[in-house]
Amino acid sequence: MKFGSTMKSIIFILFVTTLGCLNQNILSPEADPEFEAETFQGVGYPKIGDIPLLNRKVFKGSRVTIREHPYIVSIRRKYAHYLTGTLLTRNLVISVAHPLHLVPVTELGVVSGQNYADRGTNIMTVLFVIIHENFDPNTLAADIALLRLYEDIPLKIAIKAIMLVSPLTKLEGFRAFVTGWGRCDLTGRELCLPRSSIYFPDEKLDPMLRTVNFMVSSTKVHCDTYERHQTYIRQGMLCLGQSRREDPMCPCLAVPGAPLVVNSRLAGLQSWGFGCGYKHDLPLVYTDIRYYLSWLLTNIPILRKITRSDLTPFFEATKGYIFIQWLEQARYSKTLNFELTHNDLQPREIDKLLANMKGTIFEIRDFINNGTFRESKQKMYMLLRNSSERIRRIETLKLTTNVAEPFISNNTLNKIGLYLNHGLLGDVHDNNPDSSTAFDDYE
Repeated sequence: MKFGSTMKSIIFILFVTTLGCLNQNILSPEADPEFEAETFQGVGYPKIGDIPLLNRKVFKGSRVTIREHPYIVSIRRKYAHYLTGTLLTRNLVISVAHPLHLVPVTELGVVSGQNYADRGTNIMTVLFVIIHENFDPNTLAADIALLRLYEDIPLKIAIKAIMLVSPLTKLEGFRAFVTGWGRCDLTGRELCLPRSSIYFPDEKLDPMLRTVNFMVSSTKVHCDTYERHQTYIRQGMLCLGQSRREDPMCPCLAVPGAPLVVNSRLAGLQSWGFGCGYKHDLPLVYTDIRYYLSWLLTNIPILRKITRSDLTPFFEATKGYIFIQWLEQARYSKTLNFELTHNDLQPREIDKLLANMKGTIFEIRDFINNGTFRESKQKMYMLLRNSSERIRRIETLKLTTNVAEPFISNNTLNKIGLYLNHGLLGDVHDNNPDSSTAFDDYE
């Protein structure tokens, strides 16, 4: 019995030791000397002057639930996850502009409150996409866009809007969180349910929500590498995060539109950068919300003034256009021909509000009839803006040329022995003994 007990103890110790080594190899990539060579691609930096687009890769990103980050939404394109967005109000979403540029609004939708990017029963209708007027698809300057929904998203524990960062907020020294949906983890050792997409055919997309976090540092030594390759970090951009040169195993998440959240406030949107998944990963570049606060604070109040009745014609036209496209694809032999009643755009009440917004507005009229109405709409908005500007100038002129009227009548002043002459108040008895004639000009 004693010998048997000793053997059982030895076997148990060996089992625990072996299991510990196995766990160390599985859970600790640093223990594997070939791990880095197998995982990170050894490619160099893109060509001189090229903007390195985000590759949607994730490395050591933590799985989280939507309740931990309830402001995250999935922007769908033809019902498939396309882009990560952030909820600002019940019907307003913010994201980066470059994936949305010239994408028909009829292909877009928004799903909220889901842990997985391939789930969701309620897809909200996108009616307007407002892209910053200075957006440049070549440099990704002003990479910011707003999406106005037709339906109001009901707020609950898994769906909450996030507040914007204040303009003077310092980010250095605080922990930042970046959350979104990307590819399956590069290690191959994380649980992943790979999905495919017609927009990213060569990628295995991970439907599970993931996040990374890091301390925002004031030193940006590795950001200078972008400048040396003639890829310039312009105004309105933030270069933040870790470099694989300083920490070879640092987590990374390179997902367009993923929000940068500091102290529970939206501080940035992931835009571009060289990473993640390369041996020479650099910190990523974000759109700086602080820089574009004036643009947001101009447009958001205008969008909130738009009522459901204003949006209904656009909603019906959008859904009708989608139905027509479906009919054309479903018919076997003959293509359906739909003719518009007139070719001239007629301005609506909502156009007067939209014309006062900053940015380029895309909606159903920009894409129907092969986009022939886009130029007409732009001219119409220009006329409305000029008309509004003239009205403002006239109102300003009226305010500056009004003559001040006395708020007390001269009869009242006369009773107390005073008189008003060319704006000056005087004593009747001292300056004009004949009080009966003191106010002849002012009665």
